[in-house]
Amino acid sequence: KRGTRAHLCLLAQAQRSRAESEGDLSSSLLSELTDKELEKLATEYEYDSIHNKRNVLEPVSDGEDAEIEVNYEGMTSEEAKKQSKEFAFSLAQALDDLKAQDTVLLHVGPYVSWCTYFVVTSIFSKPQLEASIGRVEETALEKHGRRPMSDERPGRSEWECIDYGDVVVHVMTPRQRAKYDLEGLFSKAEVVTL
Repeated sequence: KRGTRAHLCLLAQAQRSRAESEGDLSSSLLSELTDKELEKLATEYEYDSIHNKRNVLEPVSDGEDAEIEVNYEGMTSEEAKKQSKEFAFSLAQALDDLKAQDTVLLHVGPYVSWCTYFVVTSIFSKPQLEASIGRVEETALEKHGRRPMSDERPGRSEWECIDYGDVVVHVMTPRQRAKYDLEGLFSKAEVVTL
């Protein structure tokens, strides 16, 4: 089942809501979800609860050009793809320069219909989380003139998403990163070298 860009940010938003009531990074962010809510999340993430593993996503179509066309006003598709890649690379590099850990840039365009790149990085403290989010937003605005699609200010949970449409940045604690294993879920995605 393919969904919208909100699917991967859904868990982060649930975590943020709980973390806001606790005032800091939460130690058990999903504990207040009902069984029905957890089942829905598992279904949305193509989690096979019987075999206790994630299903590996396949390309959106079987054709060579499975990737969704990227269009920016006044640009050709190739120019838009180049700009999207440069933007994603710039955000990943900013996080890497900030010393966020294990920053990875994944080209997920052939596997999802709602974005082209994921930037995934690990943080270890609330100050590092805030610095990472600040650096991403600063780089996006100053170098590319772009703002996140949501006005909501992230920064209180163990997994934060910053959605720019074609690029989604995931800032996570190592625990959340291991638990949700985005790199494993999108294991067929090309890893772009920083």
